[in-house]
Amino acid sequence: MKNTIRRRVPIGTLSLGLACSIGFTDLVQADAIKEMIEGGKASLNARARYEYVDSVGGSDVNGYSIRTRLGLSTAEVEGFKAMLELEDLSFANDNDRPGLDVPTTEINQAWLSYSAEGGSGKLGNQVYTLDDHRFIGHVGWRQNIQTFDALTTTFQAGSANVNLAYLSRVNRVNATSQDLDGLVANAAFKIDDSHSVSAFGYSLDFDSAGWARMSTQTLGFRASGTFGDDQPVSYVFSFANQTDAGPNPFDVDVNYIHAEVSSSFSKVKLALGYESMEGDGANGFTTPLATAHKFAGFADVFAGRSIGLAGGLSQGLDDTYVSASYSLPIGPGVPVTLFYHMFESENNGVDLGNEIDLVSTYKLNENTLLIGKYAYYEADLGNTIGYGGVDASMFSVEVNFTY
Repeated sequence: MKNTIRRRVPIGTLSLGLACSIGFTDLVQADAIKEMIEGGKASLNARARYEYVDSVGGSDVNGYSIRTRLGLSTAEVEGFKAMLELEDLSFANDNDRPGLDVPTTEINQAWLSYSAEGGSGKLGNQVYTLDDHRFIGHVGWRQNIQTFDALTTTFQAGSANVNLAYLSRVNRVNATSQDLDGLVANAAFKIDDSHSVSAFGYSLDFDSAGWARMSTQTLGFRASGTFGDDQPVSYVFSFANQTDAGPNPFDVDVNYIHAEVSSSFSKVKLALGYESMEGDGANGFTTPLATAHKFAGFADVFAGRSIGLAGGLSQGLDDTYVSASYSLPIGPGVPVTLFYHMFESENNGVDLGNEIDLVSTYKLNENTLLIGKYAYYEADLGNTIGYGGVDASMFSVEVNFTY
């Protein structure tokens, strides 16, 4: 089977063309174009991966894939810069691959940016992330990264770093796209050298009937920092409230909480965390634009429902976890992190099982990085709430080359 060819049309393509011909006359003069091109650079990112996925009741997957991205970016001239990135994802066997990865050849990014003192803006198909990726992320773990057709801006307002954006489309990791009217506001404040807080508001209105229940308004904040000198303790605390918006047919009013503390003892970093996505029995807190793989276990048992698919997390999800990180004294060091998750439904306290995760990296040289990842989720077979009731495991090893 040949690769799917997908051409994304970035937001404002026509208006960009008009702007370049009318408003940016000085910029597009031959000398300026020559300067932008001659000062530009090419980039190459390639990832070869073997991924094994096992799920009780399903077919085992042994996926061999290679993802290649070639980018061309211009030099910045009079504040303007442009970038074009091509991407290809291919498999040794198109019929033996993880369900979210799809053979694809596409324009992955195409944008124009402008920077001036105190701020910058970017228009087009772009990678866009905020904070810890819980609400706006790029899902970099999957071979086909998530991007947005968007107008994004960042600027300083007093002591705050402000991000404002309009999202017109999300280009998902499974080679599909969803139109939306997304308004993003995020302001980060540095309280002092050790503590910071960000306040955010995300209004998402999806056009597709199948995504209507993900149309929500989310308001919240995130604080992070470090206490202590002799034994520093780092913390993260997030809270958000989510209500229905736009075409959402449901009455939604649910909360999100995430808290984590961590500290290092000798050469081992230990962390204890708790994440809660509230459910009311009919609706659960959703994060449809998140890097869901980063949260609630690498086996991705709850990832789809946390986005809002398959009815969402109607009874909610509580994830209590611990982690330990250590750098093995091999070569320049081999960082290894072990996680243990304990899951239960937030609304009615049903045991949803537990999961062990392991991830390790090894840097061969300046351009080459090896990553290995393992996850085993053991379900509580007495669970009857509709999700988290099937054992699952995954293993992957990959080589990343960046130039």
